[in-house]
Amino acid sequence: MTKRIAVTVVLLAVLAALPGSAVGSGSTTIVLSEIYGGGGNAGAPYDHDFVELLNVSSSPVSLNGWSVQYASTGGSSWQSTPLPDVSLGPHQHFLVQEAGGGTNGAALPTPDATGTIALAATAGKIALASSATALSGACPTGTVDLVGYGTSTCFEGSAAAGAPSNVNSIQRKSNGLQDTDDNGADFEALAPQPQNTTSTSAVRLLSFTAKLRGVSVTLRWRVAAAGEALGYHVYRQHAGRRTRLDARLVPAAAGASLARGYVWRGGVRVPRRSDRYLLQEVRLDGTRAWLGAATA
Repeated sequence: MTKRIAVTVVLLAVLAALPGSAVGSGSTTIVLSEIYGGGGNAGAPYDHDFVELLNVSSSPVSLNGWSVQYASTGGSSWQSTPLPDVSLGPHQHFLVQEAGGGTNGAALPTPDATGTIALAATAGKIALASSATALSGACPTGTVDLVGYGTSTCFEGSAAAGAPSNVNSIQRKSNGLQDTDDNGADFEALAPQPQNTTSTSAVRLLSFTAKLRGVSVTLRWRVAAAGEALGYHVYRQHAGRRTRLDARLVPAAAGASLARGYVWRGGVRVPRRSDRYLLQEVRLDGTRAWLGAATA
């Protein structure tokens, strides 16, 4: 019995020392929905780094005393940007502007909070904390939400989110609503789409699939809470390049506050199973947002 206990202790010690630490479950109220660290760099579409939050719950949530914090991939020293005393409504975004690495790119939409943290463009970790006090440790627990990206050694779930770049942010899938508590599965790299508290209500993507038959592809999607949607564009992405499949807008259905299903069919040149198909929402105010991606 003594030997068995000793072996168990050794195994626990080894597991604790393994690289790549996974933290616990994510948030059911406010989540980190988008992270961009290439602001101002060469080729950057925006001149500042930013972190976007989203209230995924059905009730207002106070951000009083909260903070957005950043640390390097394996670092244990955290920098904090305090958040103001505001109540974030259901499905409302919140934009935190951070430092810029240069003068390239356009100005962000009016930020809801401003900090001076210089985020790494391709690897790091961001935490949403319920206190403005700087976190400690390479992989702290007890945060509201946490996202490790690139080569970060701390993340939710089985892997860090993929690496963003100067031209791409990482965005939570399903228009910010997917949260399986696995950073690697929940985020994808897309062109930055910063949204603040005045942004229109987001579409909720329920499903999106692609089926390839010969040179024809069929895209099906189902959305809810789409009252601000004018319609949808569909794209094909191959070798990192996106091409719109149809110049025409797929119009949003009347009474779009209810769940609605859509189908688009068309031909593609040199179809490949590895291609990704992207769905973009076009809103009544003219702004656009990527909703999701699918492979055939």
